[in-house]
Amino acid sequence: MEETKPTNEQIIINDLVQQLQEKETAIIGYRVTITQLKAQIAALQEKDKAVETVEDKKKEETKD
Repeated sequence: MEETKPTNEQIIINDLVQQLQEKETAIIGYRVTITQLKAQIAALQEKDKAVETVEDKKKEETKD
């Protein structure tokens, strides 16, 4: 049996499909990173609120 060689068009299409898959994987990675950063920001904001609350209470106590 004779092995069929892929045409230039098939090679180009396969290369483009592979590039697209790599870019899709990268995008998914970026989305994961963004989600992680959003979670870290939310955690820090909660921390800041807690610190403000303690500081506010101290200020109120000193006023009295």
